[in-house]
Amino acid sequence: MTHAEKVAQVSRALEAVGLTVDKSGPPEADLFLPQVNALVRVCRGYPTTPRSSSVVLTIDDVNVMSVVYLRQKIYQLLMGYALPREGGGQFKTLSEAETEAVRRNVLYAYGELSELLSEFPWKWHREADPVDRLKVAEEFGDLLVFLLNVLAQVGITDDEREAGLERIQRKNFTRYFSGVNKEFKRQYECEPREVRGA
Repeated sequence: MTHAEKVAQVSRALEAVGLTVDKSGPPEADLFLPQVNALVRVCRGYPTTPRSSSVVLTIDDVNVMSVVYLRQKIYQLLMGYALPREGGGQFKTLSEAETEAVRRNVLYAYGELSELLSEFPWKWHREADPVDRLKVAEEFGDLLVFLLNVLAQVGITDDEREAGLERIQRKNFTRYFSGVNKEFKRQYECEPREVRGA
C-alpha cells in the first residue's frame, strides 16, 4: 500500500466516526483535524521539531488497533484532556492532572470490566442465560477505550503498544511450550458448579 493510500484509509476511518478531516495540512503532517487543532502523521513517526502549535498525533501502521487508538486519542482531545508528546524516554514524570486522569481511567476500566463479566453466566448459583455476543463486544469496547486512554495519557505510540503486547504474548507462548501454563490450565478444567477434587 502506498503512503497516499494509507493516508486515505486513515482519513476514511476518521470520517466514519463523524470527524472533519482536512487533507491539506502543513508539510509536517498528512491530515489536519480542525475540531481539535491536531495534525496527524501517517506512518512517519513523530517530527523531531514540530513547526506547528497544533497537537501532533501519529499512527505508525494502518491496522484496526492503531486506528482505534488514534480515534480514542482524538476523542480525549475533544473532551478537553491534554495529551503529552508521543514517544520519548522510557520514564516519564506525570503531573498531578495526568496522574489523576490515569487513576480515573483505570477506575472506569474496572467498572467496565465488571460489566463485561456480568454478560457471562459466571455465578454458579444462578441459571445460565444465553450470552449476548453483541453486548459482549460492546462491553469489551467500553473497557478497551478506557485502557487506551491510560496509554494516551503517558504518550505511548502504536509501536510501543504493539511491542508491549508482543512481549507479553511471547512470554505466554514460552510459558505454554515450557509446560507452565499447560499445568495451570489442567488445574481448572472442570465444569461450572463442579469442585475439582471433591
